[in-house]
Amino acid sequence: MTTSHRSARVPRPRHSPDTPRWGVVYGIPCLAVDRETGMPLTSRRVVVGYIGQSRQTVKQREEQHRDGRFGDLIVGGSFVIAEGRFTDRQLDELEQRYIREGVSLVPGEPPQRPVYNHDHNLDNPDRIEVWRAEEHRRARQPDWTPAGGTRIPRQRSAGWPIRLFRRSRGRRRRWTRTRIRAVSGTALWLATAIVSWVWLAIETSIPWPAVLLLAAAAASLLVGVVMPKTRRRRGRRR
Repeated sequence: MTTSHRSARVPRPRHSPDTPRWGVVYGIPCLAVDRETGMPLTSRRVVVGYIGQSRQTVKQREEQHRDGRFGDLIVGGSFVIAEGRFTDRQLDELEQRYIREGVSLVPGEPPQRPVYNHDHNLDNPDRIEVWRAEEHRRARQPDWTPAGGTRIPRQRSAGWPIRLFRRSRGRRRRWTRTRIRAVSGTALWLATAIVSWVWLAIETSIPWPAVLLLAAAAASLLVGVVMPKTRRRRGRRR
């Protein structure tokens, strides 16, 4: 039994880890909670809940985190800590640095380390363990379950460049032969109509409605000749 050439192909990675690509390190502010009960503190104090990295948009990562163990505590929205073109290793090192050193929510205030990070955050005395954070959310929302029953994927799982402010892009229209012929036919129709209208009106005594009718008929005939015929696609034989 032989294996086809197509099935033997190994998919290539879309990007090399050593190729600088657009990425971001972001933070998510959360309400502080009581460590025992998991309920928000009456002071409504805001802390740095999470620090992560992403090749996606920050908004996308925020929406993914809202289904996680601290999603109901997110205040406002995520914020950008650092952004630019980084290799995978550079982005990892940048994320780890901010997890260990912390960030300031308000300029002038001392930096805070994230509460809900696990990796590179084990020596943080304010850290809330993953299991404890899940128990906290079930206490606040008894019917909560993690999305899909699994942990939230790593930030670079999508593998495509980030766009903080994405613009909706339509499909680019290519100038194919059919499109060129259609545009040419339309232009020829307009030119024929105008020339026929002016010439027949000046040189003959044909009434104006008849002039327009003749011009439209002549132009339609020319457009029908120029426009390509549509071809029916044949179905594949099984």
